[in-house]
Order: sequence, then structure tokens, then C-alpha cells
Amino acid sequence: MNCDNNRNQHFEIEALRAERDELKQIFNDLQASIGLMPIRDVSFHPESARLSFLNASAQTAHRSSHLQIHPDDCELLKAHSASDHVSVELRLATQGLASFILVLRKNTGNARWASGLLANIREPRHLIEAVSAKSRLADLGERTSAIVHEIRQPLFTIAMANENLRLMLDTPGALKSRMQKSVARIADQVARAQNIVQRTLSYVSTNGAESQFTDLPLTLANTVEFLDSFFESDSIHVRLDIPHETAMVALEQLEVEQLFVNVLRNAADSIRKRRQAGWEGEGEIAISAKIRDDQVLCEVADNGAGLLRREASRCFERFYTTRKESGTGLGLYICEQFVAKAGGKIELSPREVGGARIEIRLPLIAGSDIVASEPD
Repeated sequence: MNCDNNRNQHFEIEALRAERDELKQIFNDLQASIGLMPIRDVSFHPESARLSFLNASAQTAHRSSHLQIHPDDCELLKAHSASDHVSVELRLATQGLASFILVLRKNTGNARWASGLLANIREPRHLIEAVSAKSRLADLGERTSAIVHEIRQPLFTIAMANENLRLMLDTPGALKSRMQKSVARIADQVARAQNIVQRTLSYVSTNGAESQFTDLPLTLANTVEFLDSFFESDSIHVRLDIPHETAMVALEQLEVEQLFVNVLRNAADSIRKRRQAGWEGEGEIAISAKIRDDQVLCEVADNGAGLLRREASRCFERFYTTRKESGTGLGLYICEQFVAKAGGKIELSPREVGGARIEIRLPLIAGSDIVASEPD
């Protein structure tokens, strides 16, 4: 009997090793395909705008490296100099608009961190050439900037999920289910980025294409779940109140996801901005969706830094941003384009108790049924 038990334990151990090796291979493949670099002994020197670190990849034997940060982004990183967990997007001083995602963990004092991850964000030049050749855009620069902005969001989530996976791989006894969840999250975002590329390349042939419909409550719930680690890393509590019905709107699933990712990341940025000003309260984002007559009414409210009413009226303008250090001014502009395409309306306003509120009204598909979801 003992021999059988020992044999079973041996097989289980070998199976676990095989699964771990497979996950490590996934990490290595992902690192090679989208320019991920694990780093350690990271330090930021604001006086010289230099980020120094050791490349932790096995192939480089812990080679020392540094990056020169764009002057306009130095204050952003400086504001995080005492944070134990950092996730920011920064530009390089020597390469124009080229930028990267920086994820840092375990602050050791004096703007130093024990480990982290770099993810390159390369401009999709083949997309620029394709769009230019089709001559479908009145303003090529505007469309190119919008594409880059959309691609950055799935890459941001991929970097965060990948870092979580790497940490779990280095943790003895890490739960297999948590690792599988990170792998699934990465795979979903890779597919999302591919969809953005495909949609852009087929932009010229969209006229006359059949409309795509999406279940808004379900997609909203999935988007919130997808951003769980993003909210958790910033200690933000999210309250979600959505109906248990199917409510179809005239947008593609990718567009609905992009809409809410933009809105929710703006809310989180506002909370982060308020904390940087000295506020120590609990960050909170309240998300609700209601079906009223022939439309879906969605609301996202936060208790962040808020904004002036005159700023709210301009936030949907192209290239207008209240985040001078890191904003592109395209997020809410893209959101408004999606909502208008579906015949809806989007409004932003300051809350009386602090923070901001954004309301999105989208008409239901004419003649479609609203069907109660099956209970779990």
C-alpha cells in the first residue's frame, strides 16, 4: 500500500512539475513576443531623470541598464517614489512618443524597488501604412493616435497579469487556479489586441457590413472582473449593480469593452490623483446599469479628485486632457464616438460630494427581447 501511495505521489509531483514548466514556457514566449523584461534592483534618480535597474533575464546575466525618462513624465514617477506597488506608463526622452509600461514591486526606500517588469509599447507602423494607403481618414495623425491609445490598454493589462504570473511561479505552493486565471487573462487580452489590429486593417471595408450587437450588462460585468487586479493594486473598492437581463446594444463587444475600460481607468486615475494630494480615504467606484423603457442607463461614479464643471464640458474634445503629465486626450473622445455610433449619449459631471460621475445612455436594439438571465 505504501508503495502505491509513493507511486501516486511521484506521479502527482511530476504532473505539477510539467504544468509549472508549461506555464514558464508561456511566460517566456510572451516575454519574447511583446518585449517583456523582468528587472530587479530598480532605482529612479529624478535629478537626472534616469531609471536604473538590473535586467533579470537569465540570458543577460543580470546586466545593468538604464532608461532616460521624458522630462514631462518625471513628476509622475516621482509621485510614486514611496509606493510599494507601481504601475505607470512612461515615455522615453530620446524616442519621441515611444513609451513603455513600468510595473514595480516592494519599495525599499529612496525611490528604489526590489523587482519589476518593463513592457515595450511599439507604435504599430504597419497599421499606419495600411490606413494611409486606404486613404480612409481625413486626419491620419488623429486616427494613428487613436489606434496607439487602444493598443496600449490590452498591453497594460497583459503586463500586470504577466507580472502576477511570474510572482506566482516563484512562490512555492502557488495555487494552480490562480495561475490559470492569469494565463486566461493574458490570452483574452492578446485576442483583444489582435481584434483591434484586425478591425483597423479592415476599416476600409466596413461600409455596408452587418451591425454587431452586444449584451451590455454581461460585457460590463466581464470588464469589471477583468480589471480586478488593476483596482486591487490601487486599493480601490468597486461596487457593481447591474440587471440580470440581456440588453443588446448596437456596438461590437470590443467597443463596449473599450468604452468601459476608458471610463473605469479614468475613475481610478482620479482617485490616485486625490491620494497624491494627501487624501487618505478609501477609493471607491460605484457602477450601475438600469433598463428604462427602450434604453440602458449606465452610471460610473468615483470619489476621486473630481473636476470643474467647465472642464467636464471639454473632456470629450480631441486631445483635451486634465492629466497633463500622462494623458493623451483621446480616451473620452473615443468613448463618445462609440456611444454616438449606437445612437446614445454620454455625459460627465462633478459630484456634489466630491469626485465625478459619468452617465451613458444607449438605446436597446429595436424589436429585440430583454430576456431574464438563468440563475447561477
